[in-house]
Amino acid sequence: MADLHAYCWASGEIEFGYTVPEGALNIASGPELVLKREIEVKARHAYHSDVLLVPGLPEAIGDLDAVMALIAWVEWAKPSWERAGLTVSRDDNVRHAPKVVDREREGL
Repeated sequence: MADLHAYCWASGEIEFGYTVPEGALNIASGPELVLKREIEVKARHAYHSDVLLVPGLPEAIGDLDAVMALIAWVEWAKPSWERAGLTVSRDDNVRHAPKVVDREREGL
């Protein structure tokens, strides 16, 4: 069976699926039970729902802050996720960062 992906949207909301939708950023992938367990214990939980959030991303003031929050969270969780056998997709997130940073600078 194919690995499940955890991905997030610009809002910071984390979702799971076997493909990463256009516009979402891949966070990590691996066996379903392991991936969901590892993401759920490291993510921020919304107050009144089952929604999982990337810590700091919903509060980000601009695109640059949002990208930095995502990268910081992935770097913090990466050792644990790799020990659990997950594939961490930080390289995908960094590849998107220059586009976001350029957009941020143009607005300054």
